[in-house]
This record gives sequence, C-alpha cells and structure tokens, in this order.
Amino acid sequence: MPFNTPPNKPTIPLKPYEVHVPQADIDDLRARLAHPARHRTTWENTNGPHHLGVTKEWMEKAVKRWRELDW
Repeated sequence: MPFNTPPNKPTIPLKPYEVHVPQADIDDLRARLAHPARHRTTWENTNGPHHLGVTKEWMEKAVKRWRELDW
C-alpha cells in the first residue's frame, strides 16, 4: 500500500499539505552531512546494548544515505 493511501476510511476530510523548509536550513544540513563529526570507535558504539544509542556503523550508513537524498 502506498504511503499516500489511508489504511482505513478517514472519519474527517483529508487535505493535502506542503512542507516548506527554508533553503538556508537545507544548505546547513548538506554542509553538516558533508563534514560530520568523527567519533572514535568505542565498546558502547560498536557492541554495547541498544539502550546506549545507535552503533557507529549504523550512523555512518545513515549519513551516507542522507547525502544521497534530494532534500
């Protein structure tokens, strides 16, 4: 099912909307993704339990993917 199709019949009318993000914010995001903070490898960000946060590998993959998006 596509994301633009409600799973059930809506009980209120649906209205389309557009998200507006200022270009300056997009430029700032791209700059941050181009030069992310480098963190050293630790036990917590490689093997630690999930309640300590995401792994370093996950974050590196996410940043790589975010760079590919057309913001």
